[in-house]
Amino acid sequence: MNGEVLRTQASRADADIGKDLWHHIWRDQLRLDSQDQFFEALRSRKPIKRSVDVPPSPPPGETIPIWLYVQLTMTAGLTPEEVLSMTREEAERRLARFYTEHGRHSE
Repeated sequence: MNGEVLRTQASRADADIGKDLWHHIWRDQLRLDSQDQFFEALRSRKPIKRSVDVPPSPPPGETIPIWLYVQLTMTAGLTPEEVLSMTREEAERRLARFYTEHGRHSE
């Protein structure tokens, strides 16, 4: 297990989950090999060993903290590609400029 958290959302709607959506959930979102693994995890309350459990490689070079990435994409409106092309220093300056231009201040 590599510590990665996989999530899916449960709808509060009364409608049934269609066959295609269910397949997408267990295969793509939860990265299971079969729906039987899903039910086994519910029954046993233990993590499933996935065939794709390979630790992700760390990104090369400097990284941007997640809080900074979120602020730039969600608050300042930059695209993920724009943010990921910046150094941490550039990203911090860009967020400070955003706060200055929009009458906000960082704490």
